[in-house]
Amino acid sequence: MISLLYACLFVVHPIHLSVSEINYSEKDKALQITSRIFSG
Repeated sequence: MISLLYACLFVVHPIHLSVSEINYSEKDKALQITSRIFSG
């Protein structure tokens, strides 16, 4: 019964995940920020 409730919650409520990466380029003296956002 509880697993059925969790399955319904996953269908109703989407899951979001984000990954961020920050790099500093010594050559260019620039900060590079990349963010990837996934939803399902």
